[in-house]
Amino acid sequence: MNETELYNWLATHRTKIVDEWTLQVMPGSPSEQRNRFTNPMYYTIHLELDLLYGKVLERSEDLDDYKTTQLMKIQALHNTEADQATAFSHILKEILENAIMKDGLEITVLSQLDLQVQLMAEAASLQFMKNREKLESIKQKERNSRVFSDLPPDSVCPSSFLHNTPEKSIGTTT
Repeated sequence: MNETELYNWLATHRTKIVDEWTLQVMPGSPSEQRNRFTNPMYYTIHLELDLLYGKVLERSEDLDDYKTTQLMKIQALHNTEADQATAFSHILKEILENAIMKDGLEITVLSQLDLQVQLMAEAASLQFMKNREKLESIKQKERNSRVFSDLPPDSVCPSSFLHNTPEKSIGTTT
């Protein structure tokens, strides 16, 4: 199978592969909950994976094309480890291997997809870390606001005492 035949085969099996990919990325989603109203998270992940699959079909070699904004936000919020969060890219490769073997085709043709899978994993890792840092920043701001919200409104921040000289201390007039 040459490269053109591989990508034609991938396009032909797109729906089946993306459905299987979504089920493996988000296990435990009953088939009756696969619509956007009863299970919006499944729907969002499915759309994101379908977009990524489209980038694979386009043979994109641009890292920015493989950003998974919604999927990585979901992963970051669920306290997922980085390797688990980016595993979806390698899951695609396994699904493709199984589908190709089932159709009796050569597995060696999948080496042509290695670049896209690697780009997908790298972009996901970068996006995941960015989302994790943003989440930690939000958590820190929330912790800080709780600490200072307990202070009376007319109180002085304790660190201000460190910057005051004896002449400018609180309660003295100049």
